[in-house]
Amino acid sequence: MLRQFRFASRKRLLTLTIAVVATAALAACGGDDAEPTPAVTPTAAAATETAAAEPTPAPAFPLTITDSLGRSVTIPAKPERVVAMSPSVVETLFALGVTPVGRPETAKYPPEAQNVESFGTSYQPNLERIAGMRPDLVIADATIQAQLVPALEGLGAPVVAIDFSGVDRVIESLRTIGRLVGVPEKGEELAKEIEDRITAVTRNLPAQRPKVVAIIAAGPEQYFAAKPSSYIGTIIEKLGAENIVSEDEPVGRVAGYTNLSQERLVQANPDVIIFINPVPGAPPLSQTLRNNPAWAGLKAFQEGRVFDADPVIYVQSAGPRVVQAIDELAKLFYPSSR
Repeated sequence: MLRQFRFASRKRLLTLTIAVVATAALAACGGDDAEPTPAVTPTAAAATETAAAEPTPAPAFPLTITDSLGRSVTIPAKPERVVAMSPSVVETLFALGVTPVGRPETAKYPPEAQNVESFGTSYQPNLERIAGMRPDLVIADATIQAQLVPALEGLGAPVVAIDFSGVDRVIESLRTIGRLVGVPEKGEELAKEIEDRITAVTRNLPAQRPKVVAIIAAGPEQYFAAKPSSYIGTIIEKLGAENIVSEDEPVGRVAGYTNLSQERLVQANPDVIIFINPVPGAPPLSQTLRNNPAWAGLKAFQEGRVFDADPVIYVQSAGPRVVQAIDELAKLFYPSSR
């Protein structure tokens, strides 16, 4: 849940342009076991006073980490100017009590994040603007920004890529980023809170588990269902529900999701349907599709167990608000137990 750096010349920064083409702005959807879990180790050994009753704690910095892309990164001193490259990183830093000096313009939670200077989007960041923020640490999103890492390294600050693609990854990210920014106790506290909440919610679940499908809209009459390895798929699994989609099904236009036909949906007839519409201002899919007889006849619609999920929390910004998602879906999956 670094190599040595040299600052690039101003001329280089002024001419550097990065354009990353993403198939969707919803790419934070990988599996819980897709990438290595970051391992953090101090680079200096603890100094021990011979006369002391207990050994002196190891210094927090310098710190060496193997990030989610398998890169060895060294942070020489406690960071004071952190640039957060994705909404997930922004939310995590604020949860840890750390305010970044830079954020993508789409990162708007918590509300005070909007007071932080933006550098463009997560997919097309303005590197010159980031350089002007004088970061001493850049935290990137391993799922959507692997191609950007070399360019970010050229800015001269340590770059650490973190994976947020599943529930366990989010928990581990709190511990890892907590260490990176010098607040390991807070990171451990938040991670443990999520683990404890999952334990409490899943304790004594009924024997009969609901059949569930999470559907994302990618255009008119274009629907894709979340695979178990997607972010929301890992939440469904944590709650013990049965995903009607299997992992071996082909990936559709949206990473972590597979094509879903009306015939397949009718055949599976799930107990619960989770709708995700990433189009800002669009009407809830549950309301739109309720007037369609093919959808209205499904068991989930008949029993009122359809849910319009917030696309930011459930797809675009995996992070500490996973607790909210777990609570919301637990009530939907097991209404008699809540």
